[in-house]
Amino acid sequence: SSNSVDMRDCIFKGNKAHGFGAALRVQESTTLDMAECTFEGNQANGDGRGGGLALAESVDVRIQESIFSSNSADFGGAIDSLIQVKLTVDGSKFSNNTAGNSGGAYNAANESTTDFNSCDFFENNAGIGGAIATYARCLRGSEKAGG
Repeated sequence: SSNSVDMRDCIFKGNKAHGFGAALRVQESTTLDMAECTFEGNQANGDGRGGGLALAESVDVRIQESIFSSNSADFGGAIDSLIQVKLTVDGSKFSNNTAGNSGGAYNAANESTTDFNSCDFFENNAGIGGAIATYARCLRGSEKAGG
């Protein structure tokens, strides 16, 4: 069985979790379509993954025209993808996100496929991969990076 979720013009601000997905966790055969959403100041504590958004286990996610700012986690300050995730991000901005370990804005592992199209990455910070860290099969797209 699978789930389908659509989100438009949502704000996730100042949320905290111990573990995965301080603002939102999506997993197990779910399709998520998100547009014009803001993730700001969310924190995944401990060995946390995905300060804004944690994706795991065969999910298909499309994000359009969204903002990820000042989120933090150990892996993937803004977004973390783990285990067969398909992620497409269009026209979105990633700024001032922090990861204690890897992927200040985005961290991908274990057969995740990611496309970034017309995205901006500014002032993100991590031990490994200030903007992006990937341990996955494929990372494609065009983006601007600064900081």
